[in-house]
Amino acid sequence: MSSSNEAQGSPVVEAIKWLLVFILLGASIAAANYSSGLFPNQWAQWGAVAVLGLAAAGMALLTGKGKAFVGAFAASRTEMRKVVWPTNKETNQSTLIVLVVVVIMGIFLYLADMLLGWVISSIIG
Repeated sequence: MSSSNEAQGSPVVEAIKWLLVFILLGASIAAANYSSGLFPNQWAQWGAVAVLGLAAAGMALLTGKGKAFVGAFAASRTEMRKVVWPTNKETNQSTLIVLVVVVIMGIFLYLADMLLGWVISSIIG
């Protein structure tokens, strides 16, 4: 067996894990919609929904795709630390520039619309 297959696990084990994920999600949906008589109050019902949902999420994270998701999330956090964020002054200047350009374009489009409306109305009569 290759090292990549060993890291991912066998396809049968992965399929069983995903089957458990879907069973837990189905149980969570059933607890939310169809089991109001089983629980003493609504808080217990929503607690069961939360526990089943978290169990499904935990089981999904144990699959090969779940582990890849966690790895990608960790890599994105690392990349976020490398970003050079703009200062408050730069952010304010950029926002002001965008607002000025939007106002100028709005005036230009308004005047172009008025001109084209006048041209069309003079042609049509």
